[in-house]
Amino acid sequence: MPPNRALARTSLAASLVIALGGSGAVSLASVAPAASVGQALGDQRVAPAGRSRGKWHWNTGERCMMRLINRQRARRGLKRLRWDRQLSFVGRKHAKAMAATGRGIWHDPYLYRRVTNWKRIGQNTGAGARCHKLFWTFWRSP
Repeated sequence: MPPNRALARTSLAASLVIALGGSGAVSLASVAPAASVGQALGDQRVAPAGRSRGKWHWNTGERCMMRLINRQRARRGLKRLRWDRQLSFVGRKHAKAMAATGRGIWHDPYLYRRVTNWKRIGQNTGAGARCHKLFWTFWRSP
């Protein structure tokens, strides 16, 4: 199946961005659900930190992914990851771009420019039908 059709049939397009900040604290970006390309483009509440006129809201898929990640980290005695609006904005925007273009999944080559105040940064991208399945795909990846 061509990548664009495969992505269109999924209900989640995700860009997970993790950064180690200047304070040594780890923050997590969002996972952006997209049931369809239309839905992927339809959320107008998103704005980067400092530019939002309303409150930032993490959606159901984002909260699910964060909960699953922190649950696994706690089982291993690791610190919980914290929400970060800037990382969330960058991750959500990239996930929506992947869903909208229908070209499959790819990493953002300019991620290091889009996120500020970091020492180390990484990104996982994926597409899947459910949060739990996508989480385990990320968790088991090398």
